[in-house]
Amino acid sequence: MRLRHIDRIARLCLVATLITSCGGNPADLATTPSPIPAPIPAPPVSVPLTGVVTSASGQPLPGARVSVAPPNFPSPFGAGTFATDADANGTYRFAYLMPGTYTIRADASGYQQKQMTVDVFKETSVNLALLPIAYVSMTGTVTNAASGAPVAGAYIDILGGVRTAVPFTYTDANGQFRFDQILIGDTTFRIRAVGYNEQRATVFIDGTTRASVAIEPLPVTTLSGIVTNANTGAPVRNAAVQVIQSSGGIGHPTRQPSVTTDANGAYRFPAVFASNTIIAVVAQGYAEARAGVSISADGSSTLNFALTPFP
Repeated sequence: MRLRHIDRIARLCLVATLITSCGGNPADLATTPSPIPAPIPAPPVSVPLTGVVTSASGQPLPGARVSVAPPNFPSPFGAGTFATDADANGTYRFAYLMPGTYTIRADASGYQQKQMTVDVFKETSVNLALLPIAYVSMTGTVTNAASGAPVAGAYIDILGGVRTAVPFTYTDANGQFRFDQILIGDTTFRIRAVGYNEQRATVFIDGTTRASVAIEPLPVTTLSGIVTNANTGAPVRNAAVQVIQSSGGIGHPTRQPSVTTDANGAYRFPAVFASNTIIAVVAQGYAEARAGVSISADGSSTLNFALTPFP
């Protein structure tokens, strides 16, 4: 017992000596308490999501069905998702959601479904205003952004789900188009035409809407080249050279009139759209040749072909 007491005294003396050598006071050894670390707040176990479902005019929609599901849920809004009905004031509440990002959807009879993504990492309120299911008509015009001239034959379709029975149409000779029986609300149109960049436009349809969309024309350049025999290098005359070009994504290729090589095997297109283009060459006694070329918009482009003769 005495030896333990002496050992404890020796250790205390050693600590006091170290404190003194570092400029400290040995008396602090018994009086200074150890600092207590600040507590780390625990993340919430669950958080509430609340809100009100109304019509676009602000009237509460009692009984509206509100569903929530995490993004990329295996069965969105199917079995295993959370759902509740709005009360007499249109109010809904999910009291115990795990913190995270959810997709929320509201459904009510006679109204268009509304869906959105919301972050729920603390108590969150999200109000949902539903548009009525009402069909109206709308018209519009498509023009050339450079010249202002109407664009005839432009293909226009509607993106983002079924909003009308006929989801596409074409512009007439005056660049005008029309949709009948289209749902009111925000609608995104995609406009594509030969020789133009694709354009998208979102407009709010309310029955009086007239949309005006200007689309950018593709630059036009010249394309020329020489067609020769791959074995001899001699020019190939009367070869048919064809530009096969995308029609702005409408769904079928557009072919410009072909040109024929002259006695020197030369061909020339005076006007080719500056876009990724495939050129095809056909000549009697030779295998067909094709090549892709990116037509530049800053001058003339050249593409030569060497055709392989049949044995």
